[in-house]
Amino acid sequence: MATWLRSYRRALAEHPSLIPLLTEQTMTAGSVLRGYDRVAALLGGAGFPEDQVMLWVSVLDSYALGAAFDLAAPAEVWRVDRGDTPVLDAALRAAPRGRARADAAFQLGLEALLAGMRSRLPGRPD
Repeated sequence: MATWLRSYRRALAEHPSLIPLLTEQTMTAGSVLRGYDRVAALLGGAGFPEDQVMLWVSVLDSYALGAAFDLAAPAEVWRVDRGDTPVLDAALRAAPRGRARADAAFQLGLEALLAGMRSRLPGRPD
């Protein structure tokens, strides 16, 4: 799943004009649907119930789309200069910038998302 999300994010970032096509129209293209079929098969094979598979596909899709947009963001996403956001200012100074920030944020979120998914598999202890 992690490999698919990384490659999907990369493909979306390399072809941002695809994003509106994926979000504003019903998908009917064979190769696109086959890709989603593989993801659905991975989810079902991992043990997610059939009634949750498309919900997880949507969650993963949303995450990849947002992460792809983050790659297109300017190197300086937030600028603080008025002194009224000291906590944000300190966090910004401590964080990586540009692509490094986007990549680190993606990896952190990916790890959290996959851990959350594992914890929701049927039969897993709480």
